[in-house]
Amino acid sequence: HPVEAANRYWVGNAGGLWNSTANWATAAGMCSGAGGASVPGSSDVAIFADQCDSSVTINAAANLAGMDIQSGYIGTVTQGSGITVTIGSSNFSQAAGTFTGAAATIDVNGNFTITGGTFTSTSGTLTISGDWTRSVGTFTHNSGTVTLDGTSQTITGATTFYNLSKTEGADNATDEVLTFTHTTTYTVANTLTLDGRDSDDRINLLSSLAGTR
Repeated sequence: HPVEAANRYWVGNAGGLWNSTANWATAAGMCSGAGGASVPGSSDVAIFADQCDSSVTINAAANLAGMDIQSGYIGTVTQGSGITVTIGSSNFSQAAGTFTGAAATIDVNGNFTITGGTFTSTSGTLTISGDWTRSVGTFTHNSGTVTLDGTSQTITGATTFYNLSKTEGADNATDEVLTFTHTTTYTVANTLTLDGRDSDDRINLLSSLAGTR
């Protein structure tokens, strides 16, 4: 039988490790270290809720459908050294707490949203295929690169990037679009890379407010 998509709630004790079934449960609960559910996989959303606010270290390569750090969570999710994190189309969302990147790749194959808390990126590459939203909360670039690899993407919310990169993904005579929110300031502290392939594979930069003439 195919594996059904499921929510996995963090219930580990302080200093707990990601790659332990004891630290995950099928419903939100207090920190117990006695969850017994499977470690979040490619069909699962890892949820950090306010019922258990202990911190976790991602100590093995994580490949999951989504990550949801909810309002009220005050712990820290730490990317272990050399550990890659891959998040699917169920998106990355952070409303509270702290996420601390290391140096390995973080790949989000969906939307990336910060509405609270503090996100410190990897010093390597954070790749996002969906939209970028930072309404409240802190994004710290950690001298890393944010790579946008979707076809039509929007950046919302004032953000300081270190390196920001978008390259036309396919030689298919179709332009890609990157939309910035009007009246918002975006800063690239080091290098901005915008690379269309040719005259019929361009990257079009747009404002969210259509102009008039």
